[in-house]
This record gives sequence, C-alpha cells and structure tokens, in this order.
Amino acid sequence: MAGHAVAPRREAPFRATTRRAVSRRRKKMAVVRLGDGSRRPRWFMGGAPEAAAAVGVLVVAMYRRALRRLRACYAKAIRDVLEGAALVGAVRADAGV
Repeated sequence: MAGHAVAPRREAPFRATTRRAVSRRRKKMAVVRLGDGSRRPRWFMGGAPEAAAAVGVLVVAMYRRALRRLRACYAKAIRDVLEGAALVGAVRADAGV
C-alpha cells in the first residue's frame, strides 16, 4: 500500500451544493389568457345565435364543395394510373417482355 498514492478529491465545477437545489420537476410554461377574466359563456358573432348558425351553414357548404372537388381529383388520378398501367402492359407485350 505504500506505493499507491490517492489523489485528492476534486469538486465538480457545477455540482449542486444541496439536495434541494436539484429540481426534478419541469417548470410550467407561462400562459397568457386573453379576455376580461370572466368565465361566462360568450355567443359567437357578438351575441346573435342566428348569425352563428348562418356562418355554420356556410362552413358546411364550403367543406362539402371541397370534398366534392377532392373526390373528382382522386377519381381522375386513379383513372390516369390505370391508363398508364395499361399502356405499360401494351408496350411490354409488343416488345415481347
């Protein structure tokens, strides 16, 4: 044991001095709530339920129109893929592959 020298213990540069200093909980993000602070329900469009219903009808119509366009586009894409596959099959048949 005479030949073994023990180096003095070094302190870690960023070591917490107390157990309380190390926090395992994440800090909550700051949240800002807009409004006057009251919890009462508010009517959409300034208190007129009829206006809100009209806007809802318009939104439904817009979504239906978009879905109709999407269906048409999808059908066209499928037709193009099938035509392309048929064309490739015909070319391969002519080449004897």
